[in-house]
Amino acid sequence: MKRLTALTLALLLALSLSACKKAEEEAPDRSGPVSSAPEKKEPPEGFLGVSGEPLKETTLASVSASAIVTEGRVPEGEYDLPTEIISLEEWEKQGGIAQLDRLHNDSAAFYAVEGKEFSPALIRWEDSLVEFDWAYATSRGYQPIMWRSDMDGDGDHELAVVCDVASGTNVSFYELHVLEKNDDGTLTAYTYPWETLAAALDNSFQIAFSGDKTYVNIGQEYVDITEVLGSAEPKYTGNGLEAGPMAAFERMGAGFAYYQGLFLETENVGSRPVALLGAEGSYQDGTFLLDNLSVWPMPNA
Repeated sequence: MKRLTALTLALLLALSLSACKKAEEEAPDRSGPVSSAPEKKEPPEGFLGVSGEPLKETTLASVSASAIVTEGRVPEGEYDLPTEIISLEEWEKQGGIAQLDRLHNDSAAFYAVEGKEFSPALIRWEDSLVEFDWAYATSRGYQPIMWRSDMDGDGDHELAVVCDVASGTNVSFYELHVLEKNDDGTLTAYTYPWETLAAALDNSFQIAFSGDKTYVNIGQEYVDITEVLGSAEPKYTGNGLEAGPMAAFERMGAGFAYYQGLFLETENVGSRPVALLGAEGSYQDGTFLLDNLSVWPMPNA
């Protein structure tokens, strides 16, 4: 059975995931940056941006955006809910309904439901049972992950669900859904708005070069990606980089850590991931916030 690893950074870099321990019910006491980034230095003289132009000014300001809001759907019929977790591979073979994850105190669980056109996700949270039309099953077969914490500091727990929604060559893409329980027992899902926040991050990074060295510039910091590029010949267009289809989440304190692959278009090997952007993420009142950005070169790219 496959789960999103706690060491998301390393596994995203290698584009493969291994089994990990199930998230605990209460958030661990963690503080500080998302991870320890490599040593960074001020640029040498003659540092230029794309097409030999002077570097633009980047910013490390926090970025935020409203969530994508979806109301849960009350199931039309009754389900005989299984009590044991099985793998996605097993469910795809047997069909029907399967439990894919649950909290360790059994207060919430994630079920896959076989459908004729689409297989909805069925979420049980205490006495609530609702369906959502989420993607959660790819060819890699990684299980959804759930945890519960007071993400917005209002004294009530939210339920976080991370699903693997796309995979392939240079693709490793997850979605984060934060669920809130309404007074009538229904559930509302607030989904991380990837496209909006990826666009908002565009002003935070750019390609820069000096002599035969190529860097990712983020604010006043520079990370050498020359070895990552290898024989690739960059196409310097726009700011030289874009957020690509490589995104993941892991639990961190009451919030989450977010990792975003930065892709570079090349002349000879197409678009490829060359760096990984990390940020501390939080959620409050239907809004997601990213702060404390860091960047790493992408090994094994």
